[in-house]
Amino acid sequence: MNAGVFSESNDMMCLPTLREDLEIEKGGSFLNGSPSWLIHDPLRNQFFRVGAETFEILSVWRNVTVPQFCNLASRLLKRNVTRQQVDETAKFLYANQLTYEPATGEYKAYLEQETAKQKSFGAAMLHNYLFFKIPLFDPTKLIDLCWPFVRGLFSRTAVVALAILAFASLYLVSRQWETFTSTFMGFLSFQGAVFYGASLIVLKFLHEFGHAFMARKYNVPVPVIGVAFLVLFPVLFTDTTAAVRLKQRNQRLMIDVAGILTELAVAIIATLFWVFLPDGPLRSIAFTTATLSWALSLLVNLNPFMRFDGYYILSDALGLENLQERSFAFAKWRLREILFKPNVKPPEIVEKKLQTLLIYHAWGTWIYRFFLFLGIAFLVYSFFIKVIGIILFIVEILWFILLPIWRELRIWWQLKSHYKTFRSLVSCSILIALLIVFFVPWSSRIDMPAVLKSSNEFHVFPPINAQLVEANIQEQLQVKKGSVLVRFTSPNLAANMLISEKRTQLLKTRLDRATVSELELSSITVLQQELAAEKQKLQGLKEKFQSLVIRSPFDGKLVNVDRGLNAGNWVSKQQPLSILIAPNFMKLYGYAKAEDMDRLKTGQGGYFIADGFFKKSIPVTLTEIAEISEVELTDSLLTELEGGLIPAVKDNDGTILPRSTWFKVSLKISNQNNDLTMKSITRGVAVIEAEPRSFAYRVFNQIAFVLIRESGF
Repeated sequence: MNAGVFSESNDMMCLPTLREDLEIEKGGSFLNGSPSWLIHDPLRNQFFRVGAETFEILSVWRNVTVPQFCNLASRLLKRNVTRQQVDETAKFLYANQLTYEPATGEYKAYLEQETAKQKSFGAAMLHNYLFFKIPLFDPTKLIDLCWPFVRGLFSRTAVVALAILAFASLYLVSRQWETFTSTFMGFLSFQGAVFYGASLIVLKFLHEFGHAFMARKYNVPVPVIGVAFLVLFPVLFTDTTAAVRLKQRNQRLMIDVAGILTELAVAIIATLFWVFLPDGPLRSIAFTTATLSWALSLLVNLNPFMRFDGYYILSDALGLENLQERSFAFAKWRLREILFKPNVKPPEIVEKKLQTLLIYHAWGTWIYRFFLFLGIAFLVYSFFIKVIGIILFIVEILWFILLPIWRELRIWWQLKSHYKTFRSLVSCSILIALLIVFFVPWSSRIDMPAVLKSSNEFHVFPPINAQLVEANIQEQLQVKKGSVLVRFTSPNLAANMLISEKRTQLLKTRLDRATVSELELSSITVLQQELAAEKQKLQGLKEKFQSLVIRSPFDGKLVNVDRGLNAGNWVSKQQPLSILIAPNFMKLYGYAKAEDMDRLKTGQGGYFIADGFFKKSIPVTLTEIAEISEVELTDSLLTELEGGLIPAVKDNDGTILPRSTWFKVSLKISNQNNDLTMKSITRGVAVIEAEPRSFAYRVFNQIAFVLIRESGF
């Protein structure tokens, strides 16, 4: 119904007639202590709570014109009843279809109202995918049949007994805590998942019957137990809507906590069974039931940020119906006040402490649901084929995260006439600045993890285990080609050379004698072969001994010098002592992200910055770009495995695999005579100046890239 239907120009229009099947009864008190009344619509099993003013107007409601009703109501109620009060009451009745026909007198208006609620096929499918309910059965007869047998479990005595058993079970488990925790680790398997799944189904049914039996205790009808699907995730529910009729808040709270108390009772009993049962299937069932019951009761069911038991417990404890809608309204109002201070009245008048609690509850709900729905979106994406998973993922993000934000932004725009304060000016300025930063293409740099190393280097190490005689190596020392770097000696090698020389001399003597002695003529061939072999061995020993003197193969600079070397030290073979590099022959390569490839071109300039503080930048030029991405990485220095920037993992055979798509690029150092203090390998970042792109473009480009990649197109 539109505002203004009962304006003065429509004084001849009669008020709609109330439905005769409606039931109105006294309800509990509002939070401020004022009385309330409940209107029960039996056709839809819905309840509407109204205050004393609305109830008084409904108690004298007549199918007459507005002026006539205002006069009649003022006389009967002995107070002034205004046209605005009547108009608001009529709009409330019409919006909830509590009259036979709308105020306009045309029954078709209700039909149009229902038609407007009908969704298109696509919207209906979308809504049913996000949330739908399936009633399973009417538990009334079963509850009445079982009630005489379970009545005692829903008494104060049973609660006290369970509390005593809880302390006993926790104490006994603490005596076997190591066994208990090790048992939990043993259930992290497929068999454990089966046990937990079966226990979960049984527990949730017991949970719902806990609500149902507690409702039966207070004579609250339970018409249905069913299952609701939140993004295809099943959640059992019990319809205890009629509990709103209970005038005592503690009775409603007992129905709210009955499911949790039931699960806690199961947890306590299962824990005791685990303590006393021997190892076997029964003890395994007791363990899974106990751990699952404790976890669900304390971590899930008490959560006040979703419409589970914790939410309704908080709602009834505060005496606030529609807690979520009201807290959201306060949080949005408070957010607008912080940002713009439009001086708009709060949604309703409540105490300051309660208002603060509602605001914090709403903000906590927003944060919790953001991460929850984001996780559900990833879960849905993982369980469906690629294309459908991506579509459902986008639907999740749009429906649960972006759509509420968009609705709030529209309200901000509608309230723009109120934004005439200094705070509004500051907030709008910050918002504009953020939009400029986000959308203006100001960032032109592309950062790439890179490595600078010499293309010509010589590793200094002894060829064998040897003793150091002389070391002419120092960090950053410039050396000439042919210079002696280190000199080693090996007593064993020297002794072997001496033995080989003497044996060679002996063989020569024997060979000389054989040519003049008839007795040794037959051994000449053998002696010649032995002498040749010994000479070859001696030559090898001499070459190895000469290799103990290591000379510089080219002009260069010494880096990575082992500073713990002293004459007389023994050095194991191939122990690196230093690296000789040719500073004028440096090579630089890096890796570019896939989303930056369209901005990279050969010939672009930039600079390389080595890791560490106070490092000089080296001018570079992009010379080569790989056409295909790297399947595996040969250099682990740039990966996260060694503190680099490239996410990577190492498989079973030691191959390093990047987690995302990277392309190798080569860069040329513009000034080879750069005075940067070099190591053998220097890690850093290569920065290339490219076409400017806004942060928004980069975000959307990255999203598109991931979607295309994951869809398999």
